Amino acid sequence: MIINESKTKEIAFRRPIVQRDHMFPSVDGIELVDNAKLLGVILHNNFSVEMRVTYILSICNQRIFLLKRLHDQRSPVHYIDLVFHAIVVSRILYALPVWGSCLSSEQNQ
Repeated sequence: MIINESKTKEIAFRRPIVQRDHMFPSVDGIELVDNAKLLGVILHNNFSVEMRVTYILSICNQRIFLLKRLHDQRSPVHYIDLVFHAIVVSRILYALPVWGSCLSSEQNQ
């Protein structure tokens, strides 16, 4: 089996108190990263979802601007609602069972 080392990343999940120098050595030629994007979900090595939440909020803010433009053009409300569910709610709910349990109490409100 041939592995493309330029496209392959290694992420070692750990508790926040474990230092990097106490972990197993990395595979030769494979970059060890702190976070990775897998199927559109940003995974951090200490199970923090702060980057994911920040990313989703920025995407949703951009899309809400689009919805405001549709409203300004006097689009029907049911059309705007349909677009809202398609481009905002779907983004929030995507893979929520995977990363939602890692939300902090502040992010959960």
